[in-house]
Amino acid sequence: MLNTPDLFAADAPLAVASAKADSTLFAQWEVARKSDPSRPKAIGAQGLAQARLVWNKWSEFLALRGKSWSDASPTDIAAFIEGIQPRARQNGKVNPPTSPVTKRRYWRIIRDIYAFAVLSSLLEENPAMGDNVRPRESERADSFVLPFHAWISLIDQIPGGFTFKDRRNRLALMLMMRCGLTAGEIVSLSVGDVAAVPALEHQRATFGLPLLQPESPNWQAADAFPEYALQVSGRTEVLSRTLLLDPRTSKALHDWMQVRVIGKERPPADHEKLLVGATAGEKLTARLLYNISAALFACSEEGREIKIRFGPNTLRNTCIVIWLNNGVTTTEVMRRCGAKDPGIVTRLLKHVKAEVRY
Repeated sequence: MLNTPDLFAADAPLAVASAKADSTLFAQWEVARKSDPSRPKAIGAQGLAQARLVWNKWSEFLALRGKSWSDASPTDIAAFIEGIQPRARQNGKVNPPTSPVTKRRYWRIIRDIYAFAVLSSLLEENPAMGDNVRPRESERADSFVLPFHAWISLIDQIPGGFTFKDRRNRLALMLMMRCGLTAGEIVSLSVGDVAAVPALEHQRATFGLPLLQPESPNWQAADAFPEYALQVSGRTEVLSRTLLLDPRTSKALHDWMQVRVIGKERPPADHEKLLVGATAGEKLTARLLYNISAALFACSEEGREIKIRFGPNTLRNTCIVIWLNNGVTTTEVMRRCGAKDPGIVTRLLKHVKAEVRY
């Protein structure tokens, strides 16, 4: 939302007409962006939708100032970026300030479209490239990692009971804390992704080492069997990988499969999901995984003292750092995470022990 004049004022029809005229440039940019060979990957439907939303807001902003896209100045862009307001909340709470990440993403979209206009000889200079326009904050947010003492404290709080909820939450937490899976990957897992290792013995060499993590001194020794592997599916070959579960996580998976029940009234697709939201079998969501993570954090005294936004990504980041600190190679960590770009490791290096880092 922007602090702009009322679109329903007397001059609004003219403003809207001008904004629609500016859509021609966006359409040309969209065609070029979809086929740009210099980009590492094509822009997706979600990215295009976000770009279209930003450009439409920008066009309306200019139209209300009596300008078209080609008349815009760096001052106009700076005013537009600073005028971005966070989404209104339905609960009536006061909105926090717009984050630097949001401002930079708006600016980046406008910059890219104007860069296309310059390359197409439609404009001589890119008004988004002025020093007083470009946001200085990076879009890459800090990666939170828990201190080791807090991590051990959390391990002790993993549910140890045998109710439906205890078993499900225990497996979900271990998939984040011991396997480094993202919330999206966990939600997408199906029963068909689970394989007993003896059935895949001929492929064992491709699995890598078991995904071991520190043990709590209060835990009993985990049984060696059953031993399972997870076949994580992804859109690309890199994202698709097989993970050999450690005995502790294998046991949690085995315990869960004993009570996993899907309600008959659920859609057929839900019957294939490995983890479900409740006994009735509703779909597990990323929000529920966040709540499970936050509840674990709230159970730990050390966790309550750490003032960060805690969720599945924090568990995953800490899992990755512990792998690195225990000598797992960058190549193996990237394989486990389904990462093609080493950035997943480099952004966490400040949390890795110096003797491992260098």
